[in-house]
Amino acid sequence: MMKAFMLSLLLFLSAFCAEIENTSNNDFSDFNTEFNKAKVFDPLSGYNRFMTGFNNSLYYAFFRPVFKGYNTVVPEPAKKSVSNFYYNLFFPIRFVGNILQFRFMDATDELFSFAINTTFGVGGLFEVANTHFNIPRHDEDIAQAFGHWGIGSGFPVVLPIIGQSNLRDSVGLAAEFFINPISYADSWAGGHVWKNSFIAPGMGAGYILNKGGTNPDEYKILTKDAIDLYPFLRDTYEQRRNAQIKE
Repeated sequence: MMKAFMLSLLLFLSAFCAEIENTSNNDFSDFNTEFNKAKVFDPLSGYNRFMTGFNNSLYYAFFRPVFKGYNTVVPEPAKKSVSNFYYNLFFPIRFVGNILQFRFMDATDELFSFAINTTFGVGGLFEVANTHFNIPRHDEDIAQAFGHWGIGSGFPVVLPIIGQSNLRDSVGLAAEFFINPISYADSWAGGHVWKNSFIAPGMGAGYILNKGGTNPDEYKILTKDAIDLYPFLRDTYEQRRNAQIKE
């Protein structure tokens, strides 16, 4: 039972990280609107503030030291290859996200990229499709497909450890559990998906470690000027997700 919970948490984390991977490459200063005067429907504001504080403390007490240690020990080319591997592995999420929006050409690009990177890129360790074949990336996910068809974000939700989200994106993350290849790693290895192996939790943890270890100070830099942490993260997250949906 404990393993089932840990696997679900790690897969949820990995899906969430995959969903916002592009966000780390953007300048968040454009979204620094923590003093936004718009009325926000936030029925869980008390809980969200508490969980934001909990996640913030956990980050500085545990995750940041681990990420910094990983960043120090693991060379950049190795971190890049691991990042490429997981990006390639999460192809089904992007493929389905594009299909659900009827972006069939974009879905075809993702399919070709996956095939090329898996073969010529040695299992996805090297990015070949974009750099050598100029096949563009289309980073779509289930929640973005929901938003594309007019489903609103709902109210904000701060998830334990995972962080800022909303009702629509939380449902999208839950759906992505079933198309995330890591969910089935144990069964592919010969064991039942919930027992006999720790391959799936290990792969989920590996993604989180490499993602956080590649830029261990990202969160600190993002939040260093925030006067009120929760509304800052809430508004930044919502604006970024809205921008991704409109792309």
